Amino acid sequence: MSRRLPIVSDVAARPIGLGQELLLIGSGGACGALARASASGLLAGGAGAALAATQVVNLAGAFALGLLLARLETTGPRPRLRAFLAVGALGSFTTYSTLVADAQRWAGSAGVTGRSLLFVGLSLALGVAAFSLAGVAHRAHRARAADRTGPANGEAR
Repeated sequence: MSRRLPIVSDVAARPIGLGQELLLIGSGGACGALARASASGLLAGGAGAALAATQVVNLAGAFALGLLLARLETTGPRPRLRAFLAVGALGSFTTYSTLVADAQRWAGSAGVTGRSLLFVGLSLALGVAAFSLAGVAHRAHRARAADRTGPANGEAR
């Protein structure tokens, strides 16, 4: 008697235990932190460049997170992928603490000033816009693909 192997999507959608989830988050977090340090090192040169590097990294991460979560909406739950990529890797790649530290450094020894508050506010607004744009781009891509190939997974036209 042959044993039926589970379909990959069935396995991917199964809930995971706390230990496995923490291991995935930690592993993803290490990868995201290394990627952030590498990207920041490549982009940064001076004080102004460090701010730009933080902005570029955070916007890229927000866009990537938006794409990932939009994709997970259409493919169903993937707890392992979400733990590793969304929470771990992208969570450590895009860090609020780096944003705040860079804004404080930019403000100088006087502490929080109008320009550092403007930087933080603008960063958050642009991050939300990048995240939203990724979702719009994903939905547009799926619509174009469905027009070319017909409805996917029994979706009505």
